[in-house]
Amino acid sequence: MAHEDVMTLALGSVRRSNSRRERLKQRVLIIVVTLGAACAWGAPAPTEYFAALPTFAGLDLAPDGKRIAMLRVFNGRYHLNVVNVEDGTSELLLAGNRRRFRWCRFANDERILCATDRAGDARDRIRLQAVNVDGSGKLTLRPAALGEGTVGRMAFQGDVVSWLGDDPNHVLLAVQVDASSVNIVRVNIYSNAQEPLETGLPLLHSWHADGQGEVRVGSGLIGADFRWVGRPPGAEGFTQLLDARGQDLTPLGVLGVSANGAAFYSALRGSSGRIGVYELSVADGNITRQLLEDPRFDFTGNLAFASDGSLFAAFHTRDLPTVRLLDPGWQARMDAIREVVPDDVLLPVSWDRDGVRMVVRGLSAGQSSSYYFYDYETRDLLRLGGSHPHLGEHGNVRAVEYQARDGHSIPAYLTLPPGRSPRRLPAVIIPHDGPAARVSAEFDYLVQFLASRGYAVLQPNFRGSTGYGRQHLEAGLGQWGLKMQDDVVDGIEWLKSQGIVDSGRVCILGRGYGGYVALMASIRTPSKIRCAVSAGGISDLRAMLGNLRSFGFDRLNRSMILRGMRGWSRLDVNSPLYNAQRVDVPVLVMHGEADRVVPVNQSRRLARALAAAGKAYRYVEQPGADHALSVEAHRLQFLEEVEAFLAFYL
Repeated sequence: MAHEDVMTLALGSVRRSNSRRERLKQRVLIIVVTLGAACAWGAPAPTEYFAALPTFAGLDLAPDGKRIAMLRVFNGRYHLNVVNVEDGTSELLLAGNRRRFRWCRFANDERILCATDRAGDARDRIRLQAVNVDGSGKLTLRPAALGEGTVGRMAFQGDVVSWLGDDPNHVLLAVQVDASSVNIVRVNIYSNAQEPLETGLPLLHSWHADGQGEVRVGSGLIGADFRWVGRPPGAEGFTQLLDARGQDLTPLGVLGVSANGAAFYSALRGSSGRIGVYELSVADGNITRQLLEDPRFDFTGNLAFASDGSLFAAFHTRDLPTVRLLDPGWQARMDAIREVVPDDVLLPVSWDRDGVRMVVRGLSAGQSSSYYFYDYETRDLLRLGGSHPHLGEHGNVRAVEYQARDGHSIPAYLTLPPGRSPRRLPAVIIPHDGPAARVSAEFDYLVQFLASRGYAVLQPNFRGSTGYGRQHLEAGLGQWGLKMQDDVVDGIEWLKSQGIVDSGRVCILGRGYGGYVALMASIRTPSKIRCAVSAGGISDLRAMLGNLRSFGFDRLNRSMILRGMRGWSRLDVNSPLYNAQRVDVPVLVMHGEADRVVPVNQSRRLARALAAAGKAYRYVEQPGADHALSVEAHRLQFLEEVEAFLAFYL
């Protein structure tokens, strides 16, 4: 059924002008999202506004450019909608009440594929669901029976190996056959009829096809070793291109294959110590040229390919996500949009088969995103709305750098509350999860919520974080609870030296590894903080090391732990659970019951230990909540608990 009340079209005011800029402004259409007015200037938004999921996500433009598929929020969960660009009407296609959408994409002009799972259910398999743009033809694509004793399931989160642009009725999928092999299968998206094209391939993490849908490269782990295999045009079978042992600090993933199938692209660490993008030969795996290397940041992103399979852009996160356009035509398109929108960065999100119509994301440091639909031929610009249109003034985010006690430089992001003097503020330090990960200046609902309540927020990319080159990453090896911990605490001293923080009014708050840091600070440096908050945090390194797979650690994070945590005594000394009697500040411990990244027992046992030691603590377990708090109600409860806890102790 149509949902015209969800989105309405309003034509902007028209003025006569001969300038290109004014002509473009004349044709701006605005989609008004009916979620209520934003907060009045200077008034902090209600907590539920920050807890709200982004208004829409996963926008994808149909190949003919006439419709946009998007995940829209209703009742705190995402549902699949399709918007007709011509008349602004919207159709609800798939509800997300029971299942969580991972992604949705047009397979052709009239049919959409979505990958879904059940949040928090470790036993649940990824499902691929297909639906027509009018809501008809719903179908779950299930692997065909492969014989007795086979696994017969979609491999690797339902990733599509090739969308087969010249064949609108089929896609290529990887189907796991057994514990060590996959088949590449051509699947009819209307009937689920399946035809194996490649059988008995090794169970690698990903398989990639060229512009003609020919599978050329596979990459991933076999046992403990990383492998690349390739098959250039004209060859019959796959040959091994790389067998990497001990390459823990290099991603080695494949980013795509050239249109003609002779080359593939990967992110590799060069002689500078930074990760760049390289082109390699499918025949022998040798590097043929470097495409991109940032002077400061490791490449962390992906590549974009046109409908003919040609590479035209590289997406990469610096302080903000950015794009390097490799095609002059695409550069002209983005320049035309940049003339009339206020955002600092513009990123193409999805585009039609001709590259004429596109969906574009605009963003600035700390600000929620805006989305636009642009037609390069007519110069019409359609504003689809903002990801958080109901928030008021945002806190200012800027990149900073401070020195740890041993002189190591720590890059970080500082967010200051809007409308407040940046002097003698209460502060919250948020170490990121991972720990082999990083934060940027992108909008973060938790950071902006805290800033709106008057807190300065510091997010350090401590040693061991990714994104800043080999030296910064390697400096974190074996430093769980040690120098990585010092880097976070030293951020407090830097805030004091700048006069930003009111001495003593500091709390450390983190999720996952960040929760571990907060707990260790309550044990090792309680004089530096007034409180600690652990959300889905790690408390028992012994249990974690004994079952790393259940914690969702990738190869790099496993290596960081294993290189430093040798011997049970070392593990126990660095585990909050076995040091609960030394906790010397109030602690808020929260954990989602359905967390499959850090098992909830990590916090249940800690809460019992804190109670036995007579410590000041509050334990809140969230039924049905996953690690990322992907449901609005769980986010709201989290923010309300944090707000009350900080207000009392800071």
